[in-house]
Amino acid sequence: MDLALSEGEAANKQYRDSVFCHYFRDKVRLLSLCNALLDSDYQNPDDMTITTLKGTFFNYQKNDISCEIGGKSLVLVEHQTIVSENLPFRCLSYVAELLNNLVKDKRSLYKKKRIYFPNPEFFVLYNGEENTPLKQEMRLSDAFVGENHSLELIVTLYNINYGLKPPLLTKCDYLKDYSKMYPRKWTR
Repeated sequence: MDLALSEGEAANKQYRDSVFCHYFRDKVRLLSLCNALLDSDYQNPDDMTITTLKGTFFNYQKNDISCEIGGKSLVLVEHQTIVSENLPFRCLSYVAELLNNLVKDKRSLYKKKRIYFPNPEFFVLYNGEENTPLKQEMRLSDAFVGENHSLELIVTLYNINYGLKPPLLTKCDYLKDYSKMYPRKWTR
């Protein structure tokens, strides 16, 4: 299977990603999305801090959207038009940097007292053309060779293609509106 994208496909993928990131950069929309993903009821967008990694010349780490809500949740959301089995590893590298950014005094890492972090949650919102389940889990441990491992990271992938009428769209009108922009005709 050739996974190389044509120039037009690559441009469309980048365009969708940019639209998604721009649309959900708004705190009200992002809070609604987070409430749908976390099955929570946070009310105040001011209780949320957007933590998205921007990527710079020296640091190329860039994720789509991440935020901290009420000091309890660190939510990472990736938008994809192609399902990559490497998404759990990518999320691991993002969360490592995001958690590191939360430690203002790096010397505290070497002190006896524990540093507490918000609970990280990982989500992928997929609206490509592959026949993908409405919801599935992807595990970092699937990439490890051998049976014994002590590191796990679970990413929940949601297929948000409007034509499939995914339940997640009923929880967030903004996500439903975004999904309508790229309709697909599906049969299952």
